[in-house]
Amino acid sequence: MDQAEAIYTVIIGVGALIGVMAPIIKLNTNIVRLTTLLENVASDNARQDDRLDKHSKVLDDHEKRIGKLEK
Repeated sequence: MDQAEAIYTVIIGVGALIGVMAPIIKLNTNIVRLTTLLENVASDNARQDDRLDKHSKVLDDHEKRIGKLEK
């Protein structure tokens, strides 16, 4: 193999490596974004659950008070 073939092989190898690595890097970036969004959704869901629990307690208290008034 002469010098030109070696250089050609290296250029093709680097091109192939870039062709494979670019989509992998984009995929990794998107996975990180989705993970962050999912964590935000989970924390928002937990906060909504807490709010619903508080409202449920208030409604239960109202039901008890209405029940006492109806007796």
